[in-house]
Amino acid sequence: MPAPQVVAALLDGGSIRNGRALPAVESLDILAVDAAMSEFLSERVNAAAPTRERLQQLLDAVIEDPNFALDYQGTTLSAVETFHRGQGNCLAFTTMFIAMARAVGLEAAYQEVQTPPTWDRDNDSIVMTRHINANVTNVNATTRSGSLATWQGQARAGWVVDFNLTEYRSFYRKTVISDQRAFAHYYSNLSAEALLADRPLWALAYARKALDYEPFFAAAWTNLGILYSRASDLQSAKEAYKVSLAFEPENLTTRSNLASVMQKTGDHTAAARLRDEVARYRHENPYYRFELAKSLIRRADYASAQGHLEAAINKQPADERFHLALSAVHTAMGNTRLAKHSLEEAKRLSHDPDAPKRFEQKLRELEKGLEQRPAGSIASL
Repeated sequence: MPAPQVVAALLDGGSIRNGRALPAVESLDILAVDAAMSEFLSERVNAAAPTRERLQQLLDAVIEDPNFALDYQGTTLSAVETFHRGQGNCLAFTTMFIAMARAVGLEAAYQEVQTPPTWDRDNDSIVMTRHINANVTNVNATTRSGSLATWQGQARAGWVVDFNLTEYRSFYRKTVISDQRAFAHYYSNLSAEALLADRPLWALAYARKALDYEPFFAAAWTNLGILYSRASDLQSAKEAYKVSLAFEPENLTTRSNLASVMQKTGDHTAAARLRDEVARYRHENPYYRFELAKSLIRRADYASAQGHLEAAINKQPADERFHLALSAVHTAMGNTRLAKHSLEEAKRLSHDPDAPKRFEQKLRELEKGLEQRPAGSIASL
């Protein structure tokens, strides 16, 4: 951790501002509920009903009401903005749900979910994200699961409410977080959006606001590192990335960014060490192997794809997507029995409520193909 004066200089953003004044960022209660939201809830949720009924009524209201359509957009919004616009990202939807859930007496909290990293194949770069969903604890497990909610029976047992539940996996690492940290997420997201829009002063102002809520919020420090790098202040960029890694040492996006800065400043040994660490992580990470396999499948290199998928399954056997991809590889290679086995495993592991019907159709197609193959044609498998 740098000395306090270094931290103060990084937060000042001198080389980013370049003498310009920063825009003022208001402190917004992103969980506020307005009159229209209160009226919506009073019409659709019986506040006197048992908590399990209230949760179900709220879920039905935001899913089933034809006049209340939600459209996923990569935009960070408050609860009120999300409600009125009917759009937003995972943090926006979760904020809206938590605000409404608390308004009807449900104990709802933010939950940080570490989703698998993704790779930009063109730049061979790593993108690590933290997904946000909601955890509701004062409702028992008899409420029916649906397209947004699933039961999580762990240390903090409760209902997970996720607006992209088909991509959520119960084995993902997750942590219930404070509203304070969620507010840091909100302003850090706005900082990242300003970065993408090439609005550096707003990006700096929002990053500083995020750090007002949580000084140890690594993503905001990474945003500062990117801002300094764009301003050609590589020494400050290096310091900001180091602060971020002090709080979140496993973040490969930040490690890769720091390696690039060190390379530019002539610290080739440290840059090479960081790149080696990232490369080792990638090789051991099942989701990187999965991405490699998908790339190989597109090139019809099925044998190599099979090796990567089997390595991914060995590391993370609970992800049905690996088994489904392996089934496709076996099918392409004519290994119908193995394809059927992988497909049955994918069906068993699937979190998608519509999966059984789709998998049954695929299994029937495979069984039909198996019946039509010459006897003994796959005896060696």
